[in-house]
Amino acid sequence: MKRSSHLTRAVFRALIANRPYVPPECLQRAALRNAPTLPPSINHLQKRTFFEFLTGDTTPKSLEGSRATPKNVEVAVGRLVDLLKAKKTRSRPPTNGELTDALKFLFAARLENGIPLTRNEVFLATESYKHLQERDLVLSENAGSLAEDDLASILSALALQSPKERFRSDVRALAELVHQSFSTAASRFPEPLQSAYIAILAQTGSALEARDKLRSIPATAPANAASLWLLTLKGLFAEARDREFWKALEEFDEKFGGLPPKFQEELVELFAKADRIWDAQKVFGMSLDSNAGPTPKCIAFMLEMSLRVGQMNLAEELANELSARVRSSPDDVIGTLILYHAARDPRFEELRQLIHSLLQSNQGDVTMDTFNNVIEYALQRNNPTLADALTQIAESEGFTPNGKTYALRLQHTLDQHHFREAEQIYSQMLNEDMPSDNFDIPILNRFLTTLAFRPDPNHELLMRVVDSLIERDADITAEALAGLCHHFLHRGEIDELTGLLRHRIDLYPLPERARVSQIFIDFIQDTSISTQRAYNAYDLFRHAFPETPCSARLPILQSFFDRKRPDLACAIFSHMRQMEADSPARPNAAAYQKCFEGIAQNRDIDGLQTIYNMLKLDLSVELTTHIRNGIMLAYIACQMPWQAIIDHFYKIMDSREGPTYSSFEVALRACETWPPYGSFEARKIIAIMQSWNLEITKSLYDTYVGAIAGQCEFESAVELIENMERDIGEPPDAFTIGTFYNAIPWQYRKDEVEQWAKQAYPELWQELRTFGEEVDEEFEVKYFKIDRSIDIDDEPLFKEGEWRPEITRAKQAEIEPLRLEV
Repeated sequence: MKRSSHLTRAVFRALIANRPYVPPECLQRAALRNAPTLPPSINHLQKRTFFEFLTGDTTPKSLEGSRATPKNVEVAVGRLVDLLKAKKTRSRPPTNGELTDALKFLFAARLENGIPLTRNEVFLATESYKHLQERDLVLSENAGSLAEDDLASILSALALQSPKERFRSDVRALAELVHQSFSTAASRFPEPLQSAYIAILAQTGSALEARDKLRSIPATAPANAASLWLLTLKGLFAEARDREFWKALEEFDEKFGGLPPKFQEELVELFAKADRIWDAQKVFGMSLDSNAGPTPKCIAFMLEMSLRVGQMNLAEELANELSARVRSSPDDVIGTLILYHAARDPRFEELRQLIHSLLQSNQGDVTMDTFNNVIEYALQRNNPTLADALTQIAESEGFTPNGKTYALRLQHTLDQHHFREAEQIYSQMLNEDMPSDNFDIPILNRFLTTLAFRPDPNHELLMRVVDSLIERDADITAEALAGLCHHFLHRGEIDELTGLLRHRIDLYPLPERARVSQIFIDFIQDTSISTQRAYNAYDLFRHAFPETPCSARLPILQSFFDRKRPDLACAIFSHMRQMEADSPARPNAAAYQKCFEGIAQNRDIDGLQTIYNMLKLDLSVELTTHIRNGIMLAYIACQMPWQAIIDHFYKIMDSREGPTYSSFEVALRACETWPPYGSFEARKIIAIMQSWNLEITKSLYDTYVGAIAGQCEFESAVELIENMERDIGEPPDAFTIGTFYNAIPWQYRKDEVEQWAKQAYPELWQELRTFGEEVDEEFEVKYFKIDRSIDIDDEPLFKEGEWRPEITRAKQAEIEPLRLEV
């Protein structure tokens, strides 16, 4: 029978799901397709189709009694998302009735289908449960309250095993909330719920607590006590509590009179998959509660482990035992025997004959998955030749490679970084039905991530992968979503990216959202991206990730200052300032400081006035020394040095915190451009420092030279430079001469500095010329390219409680009369 094409199956799936088929090549696909389980999260206009207008809204008002279909699960999850969105935007949340209805349905649907809840669903359910608790709608007499049966449904759904994840702390947290609800309501925790609660403890890192609870339960009650013990043993194993594991196993043996063969099989599987051969042999040799002996599957696990660890003698013994029982085994263990022969003698013809003989003698249900297990073994050992041989043998025996076969090959090519080959394998994979156990979902997510982050991504293929995941209602990992954001950002497709985030981002917990948001932060800071594109990306970022803390937003703020767009940078700061008082995005003292530094960098007087007014109205931020240092830099850059000195430097000196070294340096820089009082203020600042016996550093002394030179006091500046080594113990250098030259106004005075320096310090002058020059065309003056920036992140000079402002006031009062004489 001819196999149907991927297009045909995709069209029929769309018809069955009662939705339009959108070709993968459609560039608007990500924005147009509504993800099956993801409602909108970013503010947008609601649209209604013509058919909805005729028939009315088909979304059920109540989910009670509805079928557990993906569409209804989508509606339930959507209501939980709406609650989270309402909390972020401070808008009206869904009604309590809608939330209880959604919670009941979600857990009942997952329990009915036997599907464990995803991390995103548990996260949303926990937030909704807390919301209902706060409104006394759990085990209360109020209308619409969650009843005992509803909590039983929640615990039972949380107890469903999720073998792909080691511990689920999020599940444990929600289970604890349910457990505590009974204490709050003064109700006894019902016995039927004990089993589900113990199962959750065993699977979420609390196996010791589960064991202690089991010890108080008789072996005959509840009926599933033995199964709970098995879950607890698995939990102890997962937590690496070996000593407690063996004690609990002995306890189980005494209580139940030996291991059931199926339990032995599961415990052997644990140790075998970890290649702990001695522990596996110990369990394999334990007495059973029947005379049936180990199951064929148990022997198969032992055999596969023996091959992995190289115990070929043990492997041969187990293979003989398994061969004797393979004909009567209801399990598919022939794959293990094929694996044994492939590991022992991988020559093609001999292997083909052995496999043919095994298939003829086996009466079990052999499928392509039988060969897939062996192919997986070959690929894990980086032996694609053996994998190809096994595939050929399978085809010669009438088996066709299926979706899992191609998924295994895709995984191997990704491991080997053979990306072109991976694309070819995926194209073949599209023609096959996907594995029913969703084995390929993690591999497809990894493939999607790889495609998205490649420097030359195949957009059409990438959209095919996205389409296949969405069609199957599969989870897209945060890493894959980050890759898609990276891809759409660099393509400049903000509309598609908006649609993607609208349907996805609210379902991810905060740590995973942070991984996605980092893609935006990196993109916005990329200087190769145009300013407009960077700001468009920021605008989407601020709506999609309102929880991003202030510290993570500061690099974005700085990036726009670096782009010489202080207007956009101040707009970003304003967005932070508009956040709620308890939001982590609200600007703190460090944010104000950085913003004022950026304003100084761009000499933006409008931004200075705007941000300073915000600061004066911000009751949550104290005006610290670091903030005032930043404000002084901004006033100096905006040619208002007197305000830097009068309104801020002396207020620092009169504050409880006191100055930093940089406070003096910034103040001296202000004196440089403050005629005619700059030289007097500079000497006054140095006098204050000397009165406290503070060290005059080389950097501060250079700034002092600049302050004196800035007032055209040529001889005084020369005297300072000549006495520099005597004053501070360090001689002048090229930077000192450059500071003198750059600070003195007018070109003819700079020429005088040049003539003096060539005679007094010819070597330093020649070194200074290597720094390069630039010319101010407006004033026709020349400057050397030296970095005179001031680091204002230094610590205060005095510890808390040590600063005494009155000392400064006394010194100022002593010096101030000299101003009149000057």
